[in-house]
Amino acid sequence: MRLARFILIGAAVLNCLTPCLVIAAVLSVTKPIFTGYLRGEGGSKKGKEILANIIESGFGGGRGYNDSSKGDLIAVVALYEKFESECKNLSISEQRKFCALNALDFSVLKDVKVLKNAFSEQVSERSGGGG
Repeated sequence: MRLARFILIGAAVLNCLTPCLVIAAVLSVTKPIFTGYLRGEGGSKKGKEILANIIESGFGGGRGYNDSSKGDLIAVVALYEKFESECKNLSISEQRKFCALNALDFSVLKDVKVLKNAFSEQVSERSGGGG
């Protein structure tokens, strides 16, 4: 509990609380966000191309913290942020289509969003509660 509080305080001080909440949520689900394949002919190859693009762009690097930042969890944060920004004003069916076209698992992304919001509420309650 103290370690978690220390990490969250550090994240708040370093202005990276949201990515930390996304990482905590992703580590709490059992399936990956990226499916690695697309439906239809050549879907596996297209999925690999999408993954190669993610890797090529530095696994989410260039986010302003450190342009050379790379890693699986940074990539997951980048994927989640892409989903959030692209799907903010879309209907559920359009969000599902976006995920299908980008080899992302819609249900996992929704689970991550719910967990991220729950973790955020807990952080707000604890920081405001003076405990």
